[in-house]
Amino acid sequence: MAACDRPIHDDDRFDPETEVVRVTGNCHRSFVSVMVSVGVLSAPRELSLRRCHVYTVEQLMLASDAVNWGTVFELDVGYNLIARVDDRAFVKMSSLLTLVLSYNRIETISQDAFGGLNDLAKLDLTGNRLSMVTRADMRWLCALRSLHELNLRANWVHVLAASGFRCRLTSCRLQRLDLGENRIRRVEDDAFVGLSNVTQLHLDSNQLTTVPVTALVKLSASLEELDMNGNQMDSLLTHSFRDLSAMRVLRLNRMPTLRFVDRNSFVNLSSLERVELSGNAALKYVDRDAFLNVPNITNISLAGCALSAVDRQLVEALTSLKSVDLRLNPIDCDCHTKWMRLSNVTLVNFGVWQQCKDDPGGTGCPPRIATLFHAELDVQLTDSFSLYCRAVGYPAPQVTWSLPTSIDSNFSSTQVQRHNIVTCSIGLLNVITPDSSTLVKKMHKIASEYMQAQ
Repeated sequence: MAACDRPIHDDDRFDPETEVVRVTGNCHRSFVSVMVSVGVLSAPRELSLRRCHVYTVEQLMLASDAVNWGTVFELDVGYNLIARVDDRAFVKMSSLLTLVLSYNRIETISQDAFGGLNDLAKLDLTGNRLSMVTRADMRWLCALRSLHELNLRANWVHVLAASGFRCRLTSCRLQRLDLGENRIRRVEDDAFVGLSNVTQLHLDSNQLTTVPVTALVKLSASLEELDMNGNQMDSLLTHSFRDLSAMRVLRLNRMPTLRFVDRNSFVNLSSLERVELSGNAALKYVDRDAFLNVPNITNISLAGCALSAVDRQLVEALTSLKSVDLRLNPIDCDCHTKWMRLSNVTLVNFGVWQQCKDDPGGTGCPPRIATLFHAELDVQLTDSFSLYCRAVGYPAPQVTWSLPTSIDSNFSSTQVQRHNIVTCSIGLLNVITPDSSTLVKKMHKIASEYMQAQ
């Protein structure tokens, strides 16, 4: 192997038997000399030319007429200045298995850009300027019939359009797709059509405000790992993740706006083993029935959230559960968390129990409401909004909503879903002026009345 991190001079030569060449930085001063040196190698296998001020693939090819490209399995031209990839740019490199074009300035890729790369298994386009994932813009994928891993991380993609990855009748062989650190705000229902072999999908650090449920279900037979860390969801509602039968690992960490995980958020995930919900600083409530038909889950991580308590029914309902990590949460030591001290499943900072006091008087354990909405909302007149009231308690408390008798006649009480037990009373003010464009509804009274569980 020859590794160079300094300028290569005209009289520098590699041993003809060298198989791996890695040149990084400053080689733009003698780029032709580098390629002449590579040209004398009998059977080069790996070639890396990072930070060499390569502007076009054509420039690379013109400087490398003598290179035996038929033996090169891996080419890395990352951290250069390539702005586009033209048709059949790599046609001389038919043996390539890995092509790295990361951290260039690529904005466009021609339809037949990768023509001739029939054996290419990994393509890395991290850190470029690709902005569109539509069927027309992704036609270059069609030539890569052996591709197993595609990395589009840290580009400018903002929408995953329907059939964006579908370019032929037969399913793509792609197994790992990385779309993290983009600007994705919307995933259309058919965005992943044609990707029936994908086992790992990264959608982390994007701008998603809801889970793309329908799109993900299209991957149900193959998807084993899903990373949605660092998005902008404020809640996980019923059926946020459902019917993903192959899913083993689900990552939902570091979402600063996530406030609660509702009942049946995770449904029919028969292979699920681990859920990560750590570092969600606003997360105050995880419903006792968040998991439905998830028989193999062993680990749930909730470290570093804002949880003051978790219902013990959550743990008792999951018979395979071995660990619930609740460290670095503001756990209140009271009747709602007393069970955790005796549990061999929950992990809580030890200092919490040192401050714990039993209830000698046996005065009972009223439910505790999780505050999940602000006391004041400013809502457009034509908009709808949702208010959520959830409570921790044993036996399981239920929730009813009561409205003041002076409620505006235009507001129907049937719009509020009714349950039983813990009552959240909400008063609403009317429109400020008859022609106001904004309906200001202030919940000036939020009274929580605790009732004995039925």
